[in-house]
Amino acid sequence: MSNSSAKILVYGATGAQGIPVVRKLLQKGYDVRVFVRDRDKAHSLFSNNVEIAVGTLENRESLKQANEGIDRVFLVLPMEYRFDVATAQGYNTIDAARAAGVNLLVFNTSTFIPQQITNAAAFEIKRKVEQYLHQSGVPNIIMRPPIYMDNLAAPWSAPSIVHQSSVAYPLPKTVKTSWISLDDAASLAVAALERPELAGTAFDIGGPEALSGEEIAEQFLHVFHRPFTYQEIPIDGFEQGLNQAFGEPVGTEIANIYRWRAVHLEDGAVDMTPVLRQLPVQLTTFQQWIQAADWATN
Repeated sequence: MSNSSAKILVYGATGAQGIPVVRKLLQKGYDVRVFVRDRDKAHSLFSNNVEIAVGTLENRESLKQANEGIDRVFLVLPMEYRFDVATAQGYNTIDAARAAGVNLLVFNTSTFIPQQITNAAAFEIKRKVEQYLHQSGVPNIIMRPPIYMDNLAAPWSAPSIVHQSSVAYPLPKTVKTSWISLDDAASLAVAALERPELAGTAFDIGGPEALSGEEIAEQFLHVFHRPFTYQEIPIDGFEQGLNQAFGEPVGTEIANIYRWRAVHLEDGAVDMTPVLRQLPVQLTTFQQWIQAADWATN
């Protein structure tokens, strides 16, 4: 089968990680089906350019129908941190792909996964889904991003950047991390979807540079031409704010990712050289991302 004739199912298609994947696939001329809860939202985003399958990750029949006739799948799971619920959602999508004879599933875990077992549900849910995927027999490629640059343009982050010249984030200022843009993660996902011969590979992905908080502040200085500082947000306060925005236990479990990172300072940098040899994508620097982001609405 040529890439051009592959029909691709995209999960999370109306979310921040799925939208750029759909758009890049459409730009390349792929036949795309999206699996969503809200048909109207999907139609407002993609008009009639995609086929829309409506259902939930708990409804195995809706997943079965969504996978019928599908060749390849892009999977990203929602922000669900109840362990049994979240793992069942992942297992259901994999079971549907296996039953449909899908020839490649690309799974973006939305986070890196430490080698050792942790007490963070965000890590352990994705670890279990990865293991289930490996055991399923479905050909797969796994992508594990660190932190998205786009988090800094979110409503809870951008105002301090725009109005106070302060980059505030719950990481120690000296920790280096290979932040990646959502757009680059999508480009890497599409590159993986085009390379079924890489099935069985897991990629830790990141941006082209590993930067500390202080170095990120310098990138903003270069773009806005005024001094910036980096402020480490206390994780307890970060947790409280996210729980107010998204409800418990979402904020708590996201905060646990950063609690782990604050102790394990060496795990934020990613060497993209071997990745780019297999997934040739032009990565965005932090400064380029800042220049392209829309700060005027904050």
